[in-house]
Amino acid sequence: MGKKSFTSIRIKLLRWFILISIGPLLFSGILVYANSRKTITERIASELNILAKGIEGKVSAFIEGKMGRTLDFCSDGVIKDGLTYYDPDDANIAVLIKNTNNHLVKNKLSLDNYLEDIFVLNLRGKVVFATNDKLLGKDKSKKDYFINVSKHFKDKAMLNKLKADPTILVYPTDFYISDDLGVPVLAIANVVTARATGLPLGVLVNRYKGNMLNKLLEEGAN
Repeated sequence: MGKKSFTSIRIKLLRWFILISIGPLLFSGILVYANSRKTITERIASELNILAKGIEGKVSAFIEGKMGRTLDFCSDGVIKDGLTYYDPDDANIAVLIKNTNNHLVKNKLSLDNYLEDIFVLNLRGKVVFATNDKLLGKDKSKKDYFINVSKHFKDKAMLNKLKADPTILVYPTDFYISDDLGVPVLAIANVVTARATGLPLGVLVNRYKGNMLNKLLEEGAN
């Protein structure tokens, strides 16, 4: 056997020896890496899921609380009286509008830093009172918040239920970009009813600032 052939055999044997020696270690290393990667991935996914559920819970709790606030505003006597006595042909209508708007700004809007604005619609969906004067007279009859509340106004069974449970018509929208404000908002609407009869007088809408989501996300990350 020539020297070259002997050397070639030695090299081949050495390669096999290295492969046999290192192979199991390499295989074990791959398995450890794969298992570790899987564990880390599952842990991260679990933590993200927990964080998402926490944020979702905070958003739900926020909306529930604001639905309660909207319901409370709808029971306000000044707002009820404003709708009851609203008559565009009345010579003193400007005074009624001014006084009701001032009441909304000073005694309602000031209660909640998350509120963007408040407005009150008549039975036709027209803005008759508002914290923002630019909204007065605007037609909101095609908006989801008005449609989903006002569609029950002629339903006698629903109105009877409303007397027993004022919460059944409270309607929250999804977050959306307001066409008149140009910013993201969440609108929550509910019916305003007459003191004596309990019949609908109009719809009150609270619009909440969309950037409140950023604060909830920041709190969820801490």
